[in-house]
Amino acid sequence: MAQSFKIVLSDNPLGYTVPMERDSTGASIFLNKIKHYYISKGFLGFSYDSLNWSKNKVEAKVYVGSVYAIGSIKALIIDGQENKMLDIKNYEGKYDSTKWFQNVNVILNQMENNGYPFCKVMVKTKVIEGGILDYILEIERGAYFTYDTFYIEGDRVVNDKFLQAYLGIRQGQAYNESIFKKTNDRLNQLSFLKSERNPLMAFIIGGKAKPYLYLKKRKSDQINGIVGMAPNSGAQSTKLLFTGEFMLKLNNLFKSAKAVSINWRSFNARSQELKSSVNLPYLFYKPIGLDYHLEFLKFDTLFTNFSNQIGLQYYTSGVNGIKAIYNSKSTNLNFVDTSAIKLSRQLPNINSLQIKLYGFEWIFNLLDNRFNPQKGWFADGSLTIGTKEIIKDNQIANLRFNDGLNLYDSIQLKTTQLQYRIKFDKFFKISKNGALKIGGLTSQIIAPKIYFNELMREGGINSLKGFNEQSIFASNFNMLDIEYRYLIGGESHIKAFWNGAYYEDKSYGRLNQVKDFPWGFGIGGNFETGAGILSIMYALGKEKNNRFDLRTGKIHFGISSYF
Repeated sequence: MAQSFKIVLSDNPLGYTVPMERDSTGASIFLNKIKHYYISKGFLGFSYDSLNWSKNKVEAKVYVGSVYAIGSIKALIIDGQENKMLDIKNYEGKYDSTKWFQNVNVILNQMENNGYPFCKVMVKTKVIEGGILDYILEIERGAYFTYDTFYIEGDRVVNDKFLQAYLGIRQGQAYNESIFKKTNDRLNQLSFLKSERNPLMAFIIGGKAKPYLYLKKRKSDQINGIVGMAPNSGAQSTKLLFTGEFMLKLNNLFKSAKAVSINWRSFNARSQELKSSVNLPYLFYKPIGLDYHLEFLKFDTLFTNFSNQIGLQYYTSGVNGIKAIYNSKSTNLNFVDTSAIKLSRQLPNINSLQIKLYGFEWIFNLLDNRFNPQKGWFADGSLTIGTKEIIKDNQIANLRFNDGLNLYDSIQLKTTQLQYRIKFDKFFKISKNGALKIGGLTSQIIAPKIYFNELMREGGINSLKGFNEQSIFASNFNMLDIEYRYLIGGESHIKAFWNGAYYEDKSYGRLNQVKDFPWGFGIGGNFETGAGILSIMYALGKEKNNRFDLRTGKIHFGISSYF
């Protein structure tokens, strides 16, 4: 059995706690730790005059010496023809060895981010009366380097001007180490290419820093077709309800990351939706971009929604950034039940509207793999405020009551409206191939009156799984999503999941407020095939205190084809 040693110090003015050590090796290591601690606190002459080892203890005769304080820390550039002082954070007073070391790191970072990657810092001390130490940090900057043109091995997926703007590495600009370290991550944020290995930097005599990139084209232009089958909960028959989706997306047009997309889907009987967008990132090779979104929704035979949005994006890094937006929405009524309006003497719960909103959107993608992540996080959201105006419908306006007035005469036609949506996904790597995803979503419409045609539509494979596509109508929707994924390939995984939500429907015309806690669970996966990525998912959902029923399970499958 190993012998425990007690360390006994002849002097310990700082009251450093000394534990029992299991053996002589551990005791020796801890004696060195004590010495370094005292030196770091200003006892620069600290030493052991003698060590007396006995059977179960070691007695250390300590020379503590004087304690020193820092008078000043100065940084001086000494190379070339310059001999000037740098402004740095000056620590005066009690000695702490980490303080001058922090300044050394600050200087090295400052230099390597401003063209001097081979900077050296030498630390010199000067003792003055009263135990005061003055530090001089002598800086040899070394050669000055500027970025040269890219050397690309592999596929030339994008043009050099876009790469320079996107990566922040511009020819002729001073070498910046912090920017170059982010190059690999930023390249892998792009959907249309893959960085096959970490970029390298070649420093060439004459002051040129040449980046070497190893790029491979990734198939990202996309055609998606998804078909869903589920029992038709709104029908008395046992017929299945078929839903579908088609998407065409073209990325990296003109080798400059410009994108165009068209997305159509049929999510309910007699209902369909069309979304299209144009995205122009890094305009004029600056960290700004423009995008335009056009949306059309025909909901059953009741109403049609149109939406236009234009955004001005500022890129903080890569594809991440903040966007200022203007959104204009309008609703046209396809059917007006005048008989019901006469009986209720109230406006219907669906109305012609004109909504104008101003605000911001943001997106931050820090996933290790945007297609099949195992760690990292993703966040996006929006916050908008503006006005909502009820547009008078002729059929309703022509209805007159006993007082000779119509329904529009007694209401406020223009009101203020606020909307927000925040989504966050966090991935944890829990084994070599395993990942845990925890995601959250919160969204709400805030206004004096909210009409049915404004409500958010949730549910389905890209929202609350286990429920029909867009079958949940909400003015306030909050969701938690938990998944375990097992990665079986670069773009493939299988998963088990649970998701639950709390939502409210406070729309105008409801006799009672609608709220519920729906939740669901299931299994599924993405499988990489020669034709694209095959998605299969089976989920069960529970809502409004109903029991689980295998016959109400939702099956989704589809193929995402890239070219």
